[in-house]
Amino acid sequence: MDIYIDVKIVERESLRVLSTRGMAATERFEDRYVQLYRKAFQKRLKVEGAPVAIFHNEHFDGQLPDMEAALPVTGADEDIREIPGGTFAVTAHQGPHGTLPVTMALMGAWLEKNGHSVCGAPWCVYVRGGNDKIIQADQYITEIYFPIAKEEALLEFDFGENFGKSAADLIGE
Repeated sequence: MDIYIDVKIVERESLRVLSTRGMAATERFEDRYVQLYRKAFQKRLKVEGAPVAIFHNEHFDGQLPDMEAALPVTGADEDIREIPGGTFAVTAHQGPHGTLPVTMALMGAWLEKNGHSVCGAPWCVYVRGGNDKIIQADQYITEIYFPIAKEEALLEFDFGENFGKSAADLIGE
């Protein structure tokens, strides 16, 4: 199977974030970020980057994820936690957030084909779109990060029933 996705292997430093975690329907993500921006303002923390979502489910189906909404911040507060740095496979997704599972499934296939093992929860950086109502959903840019280990699998990650399907099959064309 040919996989047409541009994936890069990168090293990232750890990321300090203010976050909240829980089960939430996809359409409720935005509410979490509004609350986090308020909390950051109240605690006098400086937001240093685009919003992040960390998906803690063992498989990603896009419906009711165990999702951690996070904002990269600077400052001191007991609610700040660190997302570990390391080696990541990363790709950019352009389009509505509802189509992220397609790109994540393609990325999973690419990782397997290229001998990489996922070793932690995948996460997304919402580079453009979401809260910005001026930008159309087809112009959203989201970076998808999978922490990886080249030789040994530290965590099994189930890409769900869409794993191995072509992009055309997944979007119904």
